[in-house]
Amino acid sequence: MQATVERNRATTEPAIKGWRPRALARAIGVSHGTVYEAIASGELRPVWRFGRSIIVPQASVDRWLESKSTDTPTNRD
Repeated sequence: MQATVERNRATTEPAIKGWRPRALARAIGVSHGTVYEAIASGELRPVWRFGRSIIVPQASVDRWLESKSTDTPTNRD
């Protein structure tokens, strides 16, 4: 039993490197249309295309979400 517990602790799932548009939409709580529109407009880029499949790299998602942030720095001088 102990070996199984230790083996489970040692195995970690790899970090997500890319998303399919619908999975991304579900993960961040927006419609899939919003994600597809961002891809089509170039707002969410770069994306990888393999035939008819689209994969959105995690780095693109991070930049896109950062650009949508409503937090603005304030000057408190």
